[in-house]
Amino acid sequence: MTRCPRCALPDAFPGFEMTPGGTCNYCVYHDVFMDRLEAFKDGLRREFTRAVEEARNTRGATHDCILCYSGGKDSTFLLHLLKTQYGLNPLAFTLDNGFISPQAFRNIAKVVDALAVDHIYVRPRSDVVKAMFREALTNDKLLSKSLLPYASQCCLSCISTVLSTALKMGREKGIPLVVIGFTPGQAADVAIESFMKTGSTVFFATEVNRDDPVDFPKIIRDPLHEAVGEQIDNYLIKSQYLADGESYPKVLYPYHAMVEYDEAVIYQTIEQYGWSAPRDTDACSTNCRLNTVAITAQIHQRGYHPYIAEMSCLVREGKLTWDEAVKREQTLASPAVVKDVLKQLGLRPADIGAPDTVI
Repeated sequence: MTRCPRCALPDAFPGFEMTPGGTCNYCVYHDVFMDRLEAFKDGLRREFTRAVEEARNTRGATHDCILCYSGGKDSTFLLHLLKTQYGLNPLAFTLDNGFISPQAFRNIAKVVDALAVDHIYVRPRSDVVKAMFREALTNDKLLSKSLLPYASQCCLSCISTVLSTALKMGREKGIPLVVIGFTPGQAADVAIESFMKTGSTVFFATEVNRDDPVDFPKIIRDPLHEAVGEQIDNYLIKSQYLADGESYPKVLYPYHAMVEYDEAVIYQTIEQYGWSAPRDTDACSTNCRLNTVAITAQIHQRGYHPYIAEMSCLVREGKLTWDEAVKREQTLASPAVVKDVLKQLGLRPADIGAPDTVI
């Protein structure tokens, strides 16, 4: 395997090329985009502040926003920011996918109590969720290739379920804003473009225009609907194009452009609320036991780690070292966790393209 000497991105990553400058083409793209991002960061901050103020001043809403709260480090830090820095009254929402670490549940209980925020769990039907995960893990052609540099099929399916459920909840409760946390490099840069156009990092419109972004809700929902059945529509939004009278809250990804990302600060901050890292997850998740199985499936099916784009971005920004990124790739949950998750899903290692030695 060849890796970029600057960011640790492997040559198996889609579109990877080494440039005459001695780094990969993604490093070049990153530098160009970061220069552009710095040029309009003031505009982003103004728009972000405006969106938060609008949410705070919405009449009739019990809460200012819904936070998609996984119990992991990033969403815990976001909950801290929303309550203490932005003065919002958030509703913390956790989607229980059946594979959350017991420690994550304990963390959630401690943090929402310490911050004095309302919290709600939603647990979708187990048969529907497991069918979705089985399809995402075993059918390597389920989702569009354009999505897969950002996350595994399993995580994309789960995140879409989380975000769609939060949007539906926000619509029902009259809550104007949904907040979800992605680390730098994890969410598509098109989210910033959408935010500058619409004040939301998820694009919604009633008409189709030439320069609209890709319809991400549709290209995730449609194949899952075909594979799993109509029950999936209880949890997913069909399209970014809305029917007459249909509306959803705005969405913000603060880490993506607005919040300076520093893992040391994040851990130091959330530990004051009693948060502690689970021991049954991998190095790229602080809440989900399914994640290692999703990582293993993508490595064996596609040849690269689904978090390497995110980690390489952190390396380029000086927030993670080259060696740390490579080490995180290799730090997975224990074989006992993998065995248990596969058993719950009714799968064998061979079903996800992995050898029996993974357990």
